[in-house]
Amino acid sequence: MMPKKLNPVIAAVLLLVIASPVLAGGRKIMLPIEDAMTRLDFAESLTEKSFALYWADQVPPRGIEKEIACDTYARGANAFLKSDLRACTNAFENIVDTLITDAETFGANAVVGIRSFHDELPDFSSETEYRCDVGAFRASVGFRVRFVKLAP
Repeated sequence: MMPKKLNPVIAAVLLLVIASPVLAGGRKIMLPIEDAMTRLDFAESLTEKSFALYWADQVPPRGIEKEIACDTYARGANAFLKSDLRACTNAFENIVDTLITDAETFGANAVVGIRSFHDELPDFSSETEYRCDVGAFRASVGFRVRFVKLAP
């Protein structure tokens, strides 16, 4: 009696189901904020716009004149065939670009208290590092932030 052959479509589906946790992500890595900021095309324009980002418990030297809004952001980037560093930096660029755009919309001139977050983990607060969730296909960065108007 000949053994039955496994249907190739069923085999592919089974492989994807078994491998999906590995391919989807799950690796949480910590990366330096300073390195990511130096890679940003618009990093110099932050100073020109008199706009500032304050990580974790950093205190703005001029103080806060007005609290405008608090929000949670998550942005991703394609990680397929990219190094973890490149994929995470792209996700970081996406989220910071969104923060700046939203801050301008709200009339804020700073984002303070920036903390990394992930739905399944406690918030991570650091003045020097951010957390990135990276997999074979997608990298994502999440932040909890406060939009403020700094004192003149």
